[in-house]
Amino acid sequence: MGGSAFRSMLGEAAFPRLPPTVYEALKARLLPRISELYTYVSVPKEAPEKGDYGDLDILVAEPRFQLSHSTEVPGLLGGEAEGPDGLSSAHVLVKRTLQAKHVIPWHGNRTSNYAVPVQMGEWEAFGFGQLEMERRSDTPGSEIFYQVDINVCADKEEWSRIAFFHSYGDLGMMLGLVARNIGLRLGETGLKYLPTTSKSKYTLYRTSSQSITHRPGPHHLGFALLPKNATPTIYYQLPIAGKPPLVLSSSFDEILPFLGLSKDVYDSGFKSKEDIFRWVASQRFFSPRMFRSSGPGITKVNQDRKMYAQFVAWVEQHRQGLEKSGISPGDNDRRASPAPAPSSVIDDKQEGACQKSEARTDTVISALIAEEALIYFNKKYELEARVTAQANRERVRKTFCGHNVRDWMGLGDHWRGVKLVMDEIRKRMGGEVGVLRFLDEIQVQGIPGEAEESLKEIVVRVRDELGIAQSLQSRPPDDAASSGKDSTQPQEG
Repeated sequence: MGGSAFRSMLGEAAFPRLPPTVYEALKARLLPRISELYTYVSVPKEAPEKGDYGDLDILVAEPRFQLSHSTEVPGLLGGEAEGPDGLSSAHVLVKRTLQAKHVIPWHGNRTSNYAVPVQMGEWEAFGFGQLEMERRSDTPGSEIFYQVDINVCADKEEWSRIAFFHSYGDLGMMLGLVARNIGLRLGETGLKYLPTTSKSKYTLYRTSSQSITHRPGPHHLGFALLPKNATPTIYYQLPIAGKPPLVLSSSFDEILPFLGLSKDVYDSGFKSKEDIFRWVASQRFFSPRMFRSSGPGITKVNQDRKMYAQFVAWVEQHRQGLEKSGISPGDNDRRASPAPAPSSVIDDKQEGACQKSEARTDTVISALIAEEALIYFNKKYELEARVTAQANRERVRKTFCGHNVRDWMGLGDHWRGVKLVMDEIRKRMGGEVGVLRFLDEIQVQGIPGEAEESLKEIVVRVRDELGIAQSLQSRPPDDAASSGKDSTQPQEG
């Protein structure tokens, strides 16, 4: 999770990679010690087939003592201040418990790094005495260290989520990649829906009035592409920049059943990396044809995430076999994806059209999955309420905005006066909610432009009641001119 923290301080050679038996002995020695300080302590489950280890990651939550992870207390309990801000009481106590020599502290619920010296001859008991001496010969002073990372979680729930996501190497990142392929976001904080817009070159239509159930795969949802004269059901399809995602669930115990993944298999462990790859690819929304590891919406991953890269290569290598095995339910949706013509009769132009059709179908499937996710996690009404609230805010800002009020007041760029008028109107109407209620009441009358005209009348009346025009006219010419060119515009909304 952070295996290179000390490299610039002490050098690469000072932190040799650890043979599995040495790593397991270090874990067995340190976990009981840290458990004396925190209620919840664990190490993410290691990836299978791993030949050596770079560091030991320990997740903790709920300190047993009154510890501070932010107060600077240099020198407390004999701990010297090695970071630029000194060490907190928690850092000092953990350092002493681990018998660490160096610390890179991060305050709050963050991961701090500790350098624990390897005692002379310590690896001899595990049959690696010669390797230890070779590693010592590569460093000044023959001193080598274990890097121990302590990740302080906010609570038990976060501790559990991070333990799941970071177990078995890059498994969590693989799940996150597959989620992005279907228009969702999966990470340490859980599963999220990405707000999208319904603007598209095609329309989704409901084919039956039957309610959506949690059946295996988007092809069971009762949707298809139909002629343009059908009754449309609008869905949000394209990502909207700057809109916060909606949390569907923060519990992986809830998320895995939705994805169709077995928690029992996860808990039992994996014997090989390919077992992990197949488990990830067994989720009901995984589609080899839709799978991509780069492009819009896909976060670029560091090159040192080798297992992640191996998974991507594995999917590419086994793409045809995965499709034939029926792992990809999305590809079975023949109502939304017509069978392609034989390759022997597809010319360049037809091939381009086929690819365009596939891209269109992929977007349809992603929209269906997102719709099912909203219903499965009971978040559809929450999303609709958020969309409605945003639309209301935009409606108020479009009508009751600084530029409109400036024009209605007729006093030029007297932005200070504009702000006074807008603040007074908000006060009288009860804030933005009151302004929206006023606009709704006028809109009910159905007269085009009546809302703006009515609001303009109020602006002019408030302007006169506040005496802004008279105040501006009574000023000396120079002051009035400067006030009329006031560049400070009021905040809208």
